[in-house]
Amino acid sequence: MSFVIEDVKKYRPVANGMYLFDANIWLAILDPTFSKPYMSAYEDLFDDIITQKSAKATKVVIPSLLLSEVLNRYMNDIFYKEFCLRNPISAGMSKHEHYKHVYRAHVDYSRDLSMACASMRSYSRSNGMTFLSDNLDKFTFKQLTKNIPTFLDINDHLYAEIAKAQGIIVVTNDGDFKVEGITVVTGNPALLKLKT
Repeated sequence: MSFVIEDVKKYRPVANGMYLFDANIWLAILDPTFSKPYMSAYEDLFDDIITQKSAKATKVVIPSLLLSEVLNRYMNDIFYKEFCLRNPISAGMSKHEHYKHVYRAHVDYSRDLSMACASMRSYSRSNGMTFLSDNLDKFTFKQLTKNIPTFLDINDHLYAEIAKAQGIIVVTNDGDFKVEGITVVTGNPALLKLKT
């Protein structure tokens, strides 16, 4: 097998293509304050796919694992950080304790979670986005837990397996996503060096 790497700045969606955008890109889409200048190419590609501007029947897919990761990261990396500016962590209290016992008990948590879910739902109304069964039940436990590459996060390993099994194109800026046998659309220089 070989690497199939596409440059996000030059890439055009393919008809009937299914695209999995990683959590960092989702966070940049959902909250512009999380975005970085290099993310604009990913955001443009997302818009192109979701509106089906360049190709028909393209879909942004979200397996349950990604939905969970995006919502958890949205709550932790964006809303909780904002909460901490208004409600600093008390001396002697860990960040974990503060999150679990102060933030979750506060009315802001409920409001923030509702806003995070509403943001995700706003995209689900588009014909260009769909929930995807991850079909992890088609794998044996051993297949998913044996020989996990040490260069990948566990979630990324599972996304790669889902992508391989279902012909999904992965869109990521994660330089560790060096996975053969799937198409990866990226602007990350380390991954672009692998382009054949």
